[in-house]
Amino acid sequence: MSASFRSSSTAERVISALRSQGGVATSAELQAQLGLSQPTVSRALAPLIASGEVRSLGAARSRRYLLPRYVDGVGREVPIMRVDAHGVVTPLGRMVPLPGGGFWVDEADGVSRRHDDLPWFLNDMRPQGFMGRTFAAAHPELQLAADPRRWSADDALKAMAVYGDDLPGNLIVGEQAFERYHSLAQRASRVGSWRDYPALAEAAMQGTLPGSSAGGEQPKFCTVSGGRHVLVKFSPVGDSPASERSRDLLVCEYLALQMLGQAGHPAASTQVFSAGGRIFLESERFDRTAKGRIGMVSLEVYNAEYVGKIDNWAATANRMAD
Repeated sequence: MSASFRSSSTAERVISALRSQGGVATSAELQAQLGLSQPTVSRALAPLIASGEVRSLGAARSRRYLLPRYVDGVGREVPIMRVDAHGVVTPLGRMVPLPGGGFWVDEADGVSRRHDDLPWFLNDMRPQGFMGRTFAAAHPELQLAADPRRWSADDALKAMAVYGDDLPGNLIVGEQAFERYHSLAQRASRVGSWRDYPALAEAAMQGTLPGSSAGGEQPKFCTVSGGRHVLVKFSPVGDSPASERSRDLLVCEYLALQMLGQAGHPAASTQVFSAGGRIFLESERFDRTAKGRIGMVSLEVYNAEYVGKIDNWAATANRMAD
């Protein structure tokens, strides 16, 4: 048997072993699974790494070998950047899609590990709810389902990596989204005052208003008003019971937040306006500053990752305190 044939056969076995281990393994794990020596595994890996078919991350005993998976519209590796409150951008790390739908995240200054799905800290960035549907309608070239609840993890990643320059929180995923971030100031929705809100509400209902993809089914839009980044919920036009109920609920939400603030509890700064037959509840975004961004994660996502029991928010908060 020729040396080249043996080398090719061993390389195929290494790839198969990597795939069986979820796309990531150490040299020792490959040796144990294949029953091969360290030099033999290293020789088999060398051409695979040179061709890009296998990625090598880390050094010495912490080194991992990854089998990258190509994601349409994204590629085999995705940089993750973070923007601080002053607008300074630094690398958070890089993410590598793996066979079977997993992802490896190599953090610049934190723990690097494999995730079975999209990393938990990206879940709140997924376009969802009312604004997620308008996101899908505004970008038909992505060929995403109209309802974000039907998106796969790869679909959500493609949405983030291509048009995710203004998503909730302070992270930017992918080179295309980061390139768009540099021109965001010129493209962002801006208004002179709340009197412009009726026109923005109409644009949001038509799916033609750019902006963040905050979750929830309540119709809403994001804009910049007087230098403040705001999230604006709005009621339907009309006198139907559903329209009246929506208007009442927005006013109640405003009053509840006012009471929380007056009692000394952290609460969003809000204002309520009536114009164009609608009620508008304006809230200052807590994930934005005048020059930068603030990281955020919802209690739902945190609970799913670190607590695991889903019953009610008060109980989850108590478990976090414990």
